[in-house]
Formats: sequence, C-alpha cells, structure tokens
Amino acid sequence: MRALTKYTIISLGAVMLAGGAALASFAFFSGEKDFNLQSVQNAVAGTLPINNSDLEKSVTELGEINASSIDAKRVGENTKMVYQYYYLKDGVVEKSTEVAPYFLVGLSQFELAEKLMGWEIVSFANDEIVLEKKINQKSTPNYTIGIKDGFVAVFYDDVVGESNIKEVTDMPITALSEEEQARLLSGIRVKSEDELLKVLEDYGS
Repeated sequence: MRALTKYTIISLGAVMLAGGAALASFAFFSGEKDFNLQSVQNAVAGTLPINNSDLEKSVTELGEINASSIDAKRVGENTKMVYQYYYLKDGVVEKSTEVAPYFLVGLSQFELAEKLMGWEIVSFANDEIVLEKKINQKSTPNYTIGIKDGFVAVFYDDVVGESNIKEVTDMPITALSEEEQARLLSGIRVKSEDELLKVLEDYGS
C-alpha cells in the first residue's frame, strides 16, 4: 500500500447533538495515489476527542435543569384559573374565572394535566393558568329570569354579551312572594333549557 502524497479534505459541516454535547465531521480524501483507510480514521478521530461519559453527564444535567424549571411552577392558593369553553359548531368561546380550588393547590403542570383530563393547558404560570375544553356542538345561551312590565320574563345573552328578551310570561310578579320578587329583580341565571323550564314551572305551580 502506497502512502498519501496528495489529498483534499472536504468538511461536510457540524451536527449538534444533545444541546451541543457532541460534534461530528466527515472527511473525504482523494488523490492521485491510494491512501491508507486506517490513517484516515485516525485523523478523523484525532479531531473529535469525544468522551462518552462527559456526553451522558451533559445530557443528564440538561434534562434535570429543564425538569426543575418546569416543576418550579405550581398551582398556588391565589392562582387564577381561567376556564375556556370552545364550541366548535359556532366558534363561540365562553370563559369563567375562579381562584384555584384547594384540591388543585400544589400541583405541577404535569400533575394538573393528569388531574383535569379533557382540558388542554393553554398557559401555566404561578399567578394564572388558562385551560381550554373543545366542545363539538353549538354554544348554549345563558338565560336570565327577570321582570318586564310587571311580569316574569326571560332574557338571553347573545354572542357579544348583550341581553335580549326571549319571552314575557303571563305570570305577574305580584303573585309571588317578596323574596322571589327580590330574586327576580337581581336576575336568576340559568344555563340550560331544562333548567329554565324547571324554574318557570316552579313559578307556575
């Protein structure tokens, strides 16, 4: 086997592995004469002094750093929980907000995801967590039972949140107790047709 007299090294670039822990290069040798394959391997190996134990240590430390930074965020006693209901049929998004209940306090993002199956975590921070649930149907209007011209009436909220009259019943408020009249003046909120019918039936009985 004849030794190299002329060669050209073409670097094909660098590939970052595990956040920059390893670097690989490929060298191509060509010339007018044959070359020794072992010499090429030694030359390439000499340019890449990679220690496997150091590589494993770097990857492990990187994973621990990422895990600890995520785990540091937890549901607190004052964390605001924002629940978004996204109705796919009409694109309406309804929101409700409350302080985190006691059984969620102390949970990490991963633990919360396991606890609230069916909810997607949109954002997770110590002060506010946004959750979203997709519902494959049209949104249901929020109804309010109140008073119109001295009679029990039903109002509904449209998409932009404005209140509109659904119907005015033939039930005069004078037929109700003062306590019920006070409730109607404040407005009785119901969230389904079934609940609405039940409340109206109670007034009519």
